[in-house]
Amino acid sequence: MLVLASPPAAFAQEQPAKRVFGGDTALVLNYVLADKAADFEAVITRVKEALAKSERPVRRQQAANWRIFKTNGPAPPGKVVYLFAMMPPLRGADYTIPTILAEELPAEAKELSRRLVDAYGDSPHQVAFDLSFFMSFAQPPKATPPKKAPPKKKKAPES
Repeated sequence: MLVLASPPAAFAQEQPAKRVFGGDTALVLNYVLADKAADFEAVITRVKEALAKSERPVRRQQAANWRIFKTNGPAPPGKVVYLFAMMPPLRGADYTIPTILAEELPAEAKELSRRLVDAYGDSPHQVAFDLSFFMSFAQPPKATPPKKAPPKKKKAPES
């Protein structure tokens, strides 16, 4: 499944749609304004802290397999690209950042969500992929024969 997120103006006014994944891996590309990258990183850091301290087991489980990468190479002009990788995603769990903020950091949620929206700018800002495993280039492990027990030493006759 490929999902293009709506522009942030609509995102800020509407209740965000749930972001739930059912595949083996989920990837979300985030296109962030370069001059707002520090704000984006600050919000995501708060999300990480909130998930780690959550009283909800589902939120702590989400954090266990959620990795975030930042591109080193080319990106669209004026943007920095961050990749969320959930390997595997927790099936049925909602990965929508504003929802997580509202549940886990209710006193900060409005301000953090505003900073997130500002960091994305006006263009579509996310592309999500719900992926199923296809193939691995890794070689299957070679079967190794079981080790033989060392031969038992014969006791020398006692004299």
